Amino acid sequence: MQAQGIALPAGQGSAKRGRARRSQVAYTVAEFAELLGKHPHTVYDWIRKGQLPYERIGNTYFIPEHALGRLRSPAHGGDMDADPPGGEAA
Repeated sequence: MQAQGIALPAGQGSAKRGRARRSQVAYTVAEFAELLGKHPHTVYDWIRKGQLPYERIGNTYFIPEHALGRLRSPAHGGDMDADPPGGEAA
């Protein structure tokens, strides 16, 4: 007996190459750094300075999605290399 093909709607059932950018609840440090084009050590530094919210589960740090939106907002300036408003005083 020969297997019959199954018709699927476009885009379903096919392997996709590369990573699709999609909304997540939280990102690992590596994912967060990649989204911003920064080195993971930079993200760990922001966590250490208290400039970035996070949750730690075991040895993994997770940064909530809303932190990414805050970084991209014009009110923040979009760059964490400078201290955020209300951050460390000079």
